Amino acid sequence: MQQPLVSIIIPTYNRARFIGETLDSVLAQTHLNWECIVVDDGSTDNTAEILEKYIEKDSRFQYHLRPTNYAKGGNGARNYGLDISNGEFVNWIDDDDIMDINKLSIQIASLLKSDFKFSICQTLNFKYELVDFYGLRPENECLKDPFEAYLKEEFVVFTPSTLWNKSFLVERNYKFNESLKASQEWEFYCNVFYNDKIFCFVEKPLVYIRYHDQRITTKKPSQKFWHYYLARFIIYKKYYKKLPLEIQKYLVNYFISIYKTLLKRKEYIKSLKIFFVVFFAKTLNLKMKFFLIMSLFSFIFFKRGEFFINRIKL
Repeated sequence: MQQPLVSIIIPTYNRARFIGETLDSVLAQTHLNWECIVVDDGSTDNTAEILEKYIEKDSRFQYHLRPTNYAKGGNGARNYGLDISNGEFVNWIDDDDIMDINKLSIQIASLLKSDFKFSICQTLNFKYELVDFYGLRPENECLKDPFEAYLKEEFVVFTPSTLWNKSFLVERNYKFNESLKASQEWEFYCNVFYNDKIFCFVEKPLVYIRYHDQRITTKKPSQKFWHYYLARFIIYKKYYKKLPLEIQKYLVNYFISIYKTLLKRKEYIKSLKIFFVVFFAKTLNLKMKFFLIMSLFSFIFFKRGEFFINRIKL
């Protein structure tokens, strides 16, 4: 019986230093029927030259430039890779991470012998050597409700750890939000876990997540905090009427923490936008609304207001 085709999708940007190791881990897979789609987000280093050598070596590798009708950034590259993929299964992986040689084989087997639509494996975090487990912990009670646990960051799922049934992704229209510059994975998995709480879990670590000083994150802290907020506001707005009160409070408290951070950084327009969301939240009492108003007034007009801002909480 022919092995099912797996589409391995790798968004990349100026990662010539590491991407060769990632591609080598793809080549080493014991599951042989795969295509590897590398989508370049506009690299200015020698990434293209490296990919050319791998394509010459093995025709299963593909190299694409992100089309302009997909937003700049990893999210647009991931979505484009999904749209052009041909596999029955899909696995996104970052351009600096490494797959265990048996990753595809083990996770495909776990899906083929079940009705699960996606499989999540353990991951290892490393810099110079493999150390410390990260990700799902099967003994954790949070697995009873992955949506609430993931939303509250009681467990972590890294995108490369998940093998997806492609038809499931297409039917559910699960894609990465191309407007987000941070917390895009959080928003993506919250949507998944809200609608689909049952999945296959592989306890063995099958992906190695590399941490280094060239990891791509937004360079402006204020922009990062703002997109942390935006991701959570998207989920809050989308599921508000169905969220338990405890989760509503958790999200509003998160909004308050970002509001405080941006207000202290004198990001008044962004702070004002969060202000209105928090002010009209049903979970905020009159006393807290007073502190909220006074904090904004004090910072805008007097450039200080710690007395009030430190008292805002649910």
